[in-house]
Amino acid sequence: AVRAVVATVAFGMGIDRSDVRLVINYGAPTSLETLTQMTGRAGRDGQPARCVTIWGDRDIVVGSRVVAKRDSDRLGSVYDFLSDTATCRRRRLSVYFEGPESACPLSCPNDPQTACDACSRVPFAAKTSPLTQNERIFLKITKEAGDYKGGSSVVKTAHKTHPSVSNDEWKAIRAALVERGLISTAVRPMRGDFGGQYVSYFVSQSGSEALSAV
Repeated sequence: AVRAVVATVAFGMGIDRSDVRLVINYGAPTSLETLTQMTGRAGRDGQPARCVTIWGDRDIVVGSRVVAKRDSDRLGSVYDFLSDTATCRRRRLSVYFEGPESACPLSCPNDPQTACDACSRVPFAAKTSPLTQNERIFLKITKEAGDYKGGSSVVKTAHKTHPSVSNDEWKAIRAALVERGLISTAVRPMRGDFGGQYVSYFVSQSGSEALSAV
């Protein structure tokens, strides 16, 4: 039998067990403090445990509407943490809480059971491979859209101009380009008096160089 606990965000304070093996967060929390508190319930007995966060850009948009303006930077820190698949998770958290002078190593120990997902990630040959035709198309559309377009609008434009490729396929291409560092992201304030924030996608310097390459 699988023993599971389904709880609200109060889970971080209300579970008095040390043998939690897996914590799944459905949706992005509104601060790294909250994320750390919830995921910190796993593996308190010293045994290996996993923490998974299922989230999307919309979580940041919705979250920005419910947090105070003074907390918007904290929400941005959550997005930066979750979207960065290259930097050691322990290192990022340590720098967030302790500052740049943190003595935390730049990477986890070389142990697949204890390393974070970023440090245990196998390098992909695709990171240095030439662009596919659809990747080049998506990069061009993103570049033409400018720095202040949300990811969904770029995907819609790509599908409208190239309908033979589905929205889900364009989203997968976008994710692959972000993974390769060819597209960067940022949390930006919404224009006008609506308040809130959204996730902007834009071509990075590496992406521009890849587009220029023959």
